[in-house]
Amino acid sequence: MALFFDRRWFDAQVAAHGLTRDQLAAACDISRGDLELMVKDQMEVSAALVQKWAAIFDVSQCDIAQRCGVSTPVAVVQSDQERLRQLEARVLILENQILTLTRQPIAGSK
Repeated sequence: MALFFDRRWFDAQVAAHGLTRDQLAAACDISRGDLELMVKDQMEVSAALVQKWAAIFDVSQCDIAQRCGVSTPVAVVQSDQERLRQLEARVLILENQILTLTRQPIAGSK
């Protein structure tokens, strides 16, 4: 993770996507002044803005956060597959608890 905001990387991303800082600020519903404060490490980048920049620059939120300095938060977003795995694990735990309580197999469980 970068200690400070990586201006070169950020400006390269802005340019690579055919934008100016003014256009980026407008697209993200922030003022150009606030954008400049963020680039100068005088204002923290919000988790919501990390999400917006990740979508605009077509990179992961982690990539954005790593370039924006040590205090940059990242919104927790789970993939559908990860949520499904977590739910399946919880169901297995519940099935095992029911089995332990009833000492009878549950129909359809493996």
